[in-house]
Amino acid sequence: CALGMNFGNTLDDPSDHYRLKIYRHDNTIPLSDVLPILENMGLRAISERPYVVTVAGAKETWINDFSLQYIGEEELCLDEVQALFQEAFIKVWFGQAENDGFNKLVLAAGLHWWQVLILRTYAKYFKQIGFTFSQDYIESALNHYPKIARKLVRLFEIRFKPSKVKDREKQFQKLADDILADLDQVSNLDEDKIFRQYVHGISASNANQCFSNG
Repeated sequence: CALGMNFGNTLDDPSDHYRLKIYRHDNTIPLSDVLPILENMGLRAISERPYVVTVAGAKETWINDFSLQYIGEEELCLDEVQALFQEAFIKVWFGQAENDGFNKLVLAAGLHWWQVLILRTYAKYFKQIGFTFSQDYIESALNHYPKIARKLVRLFEIRFKPSKVKDREKQFQKLADDILADLDQVSNLDEDKIFRQYVHGISASNANQCFSNG
């Protein structure tokens, strides 16, 4: 059943509080299905109120009205993340994207759901080759440094979209060096290893390997 939604806030809301309204014909959505998605996107449900709108000659429309708190450290720009959040939520709801902690990067790093998929795919590959750290730990590291996560996605895009990027190799190396320089600010050695693994993995990938996995 199709979903409609609106993610936003009001002038009366604190800066870290948001409203989510989900619209669905005929029946309400199970709260237990929604909460894990919200939590994996960095949102805590403060309250939820379902109600139904009935129009003569039309289907009943259920509205689930959520009051949410963003638990990330970044201050969100609603204009930049509203569409990203709504698209990612729909993809997860219909099983077209996984429901895990990588999805916090939609809001924290301003990434599209398919850009999050890039980072998730590499994490799964790292597990296959025996990389030390679990997916949960990798998720945590990326969410701890969302700006680095965003740069890693850009590094991937430069490597695999050569027709749209001038001086591709030069730009790729410059950004890779920039990411490695950012690691001077990463105090946790394990997190440092994870970011270096991403840079190495993206550098060593070829298009056939990458797109056959994701």
